[in-house]
Amino acid sequence: MQQRAANDPRSWAFQASIHQDNCKHNTLHFLSWHRMYLYWFERILRDAVGDEAFALPYWNYSTAAKRILPIQFRTKGNPLYVSQRSDTVNDGQQPSNTSIFDTTDAMAALNFTHTGQGTSFGGRGGASHASGLLEQTPHNPVHLWIGGYRAEVETAALDPVSWLHHANIDHLWEKWLRQGDGRANPTGDAEFMGTSFTFYDEGGNPVQMTGVEILDTVEQLDYRYDDQPAGGTSFAAAKDSSRPVVKSTAVGATAKGDGLSLGPRPATVAISLRAEAATAFSAADRESLPRTTLTLEGVAGGGVRGVMYHVHVGAKQERPSANDPSYVGLIGLFGPQPSDHGGHTATMSYDITNAVAAAGGKKIAVTLVPVDLTDSGRLPGGTGATIERMLISVEGAVASGSTKERAKPKTKAASGRQRRVERKTEGKPDPRRTSTERPERKRRPAGADKKARTSTRKRKRSSRDQRSPGQPNAGPNNESMIPGDKRSAVGSDLTGTTVAGHAQH
Repeated sequence: MQQRAANDPRSWAFQASIHQDNCKHNTLHFLSWHRMYLYWFERILRDAVGDEAFALPYWNYSTAAKRILPIQFRTKGNPLYVSQRSDTVNDGQQPSNTSIFDTTDAMAALNFTHTGQGTSFGGRGGASHASGLLEQTPHNPVHLWIGGYRAEVETAALDPVSWLHHANIDHLWEKWLRQGDGRANPTGDAEFMGTSFTFYDEGGNPVQMTGVEILDTVEQLDYRYDDQPAGGTSFAAAKDSSRPVVKSTAVGATAKGDGLSLGPRPATVAISLRAEAATAFSAADRESLPRTTLTLEGVAGGGVRGVMYHVHVGAKQERPSANDPSYVGLIGLFGPQPSDHGGHTATMSYDITNAVAAAGGKKIAVTLVPVDLTDSGRLPGGTGATIERMLISVEGAVASGSTKERAKPKTKAASGRQRRVERKTEGKPDPRRTSTERPERKRRPAGADKKARTSTRKRKRSSRDQRSPGQPNAGPNNESMIPGDKRSAVGSDLTGTTVAGHAQH
């Protein structure tokens, strides 16, 4: 792919340019667009290597021991090696700040999307779009930690690790759905389901895809994760739980003209609460407080790399750590550009209910602490970020001091390495692997163990699937949406030991 002409849609350069020109960040389409992007890239790559069993790995950095980038990506001379990455990553070191991998808030969210000033797993659509919790962490800060090409939207996909990173984000989406308790894709949202995006198939032909076509990884896209039960993604194709939208009420904000510039030192902003909100907060105990959200509007990068900001509410210290009870999340500046670069800003939201309960008072102090992502021991000078406005809102009526829908207690996402099972393959090992250390198990179409039904390199479509790749279909239960034959699978791990489970994408 790297040897193909840059104007060939199947080339490495062209595929990277798709991310530069068309990627969806800080919006409702963040997860769905990147799932489509992975799907078509993988088909091109599988065709290029001539191996039906080939699939992308995913990099599960949720487990501390697996956060070191696999050796193949760190070995000079290997096509997977990129010198522009941060020294920490290419030297095989663990990051000193593990908050960048935290999925607690994202996995605890019950709603995929939100309106107004709330928070959600997947983000907000419409003209006033906003990022979801999974995009905020771990997606954004992991981009910045890797550094180099990965630190900028325009060049991010030039680094091969991009595909492993986004395969894991896709895995976390599927894992979030499987938690149940009402978690569901927003199938009732016309924007999510019907917006069409253009990609390219393995023949270099433009294809269109919509959200309705990517809800179920097994039935529609023909891949399954190793921790995913047989029989498809039961929650993924389920109907939207249609949770009633709870109205949010603004109870405090900074003035629109009072923008904030963040540099190498912590900054604290005191947000005055409306009188009735301050009274309600003071009178309520922790359990009866309405869900409270801090929203940062107009977040933009300042042009300084290698820095992110921890967000604290009601901190007692000037520079609290991520372990402090006041910590509510972080600002990872991947995507938002400096405000003079076309106005590509972001809106980020955080659930601050517990922090507000501890802080109390008529004013809420928001502290933003710069964090060095390069582990160099020093923070770069200059402006790291700018924020146009901060806003605090609560769900439901302020005077009642209650909420119509309380967030469930946050619990850590399941620990342990959840790797995809590699497909069963034939032939010699990849000569580029120069170490016994193995990368993550591969993501592959479900059904890798069945014999190939065609002698050509293209996957054979069954008689029920005679559409051209990417052609829209009726819905998630339409069998014609399956890009290849439906296959159950038993895979093998990278050492060749047979593993009971399912082939992975």
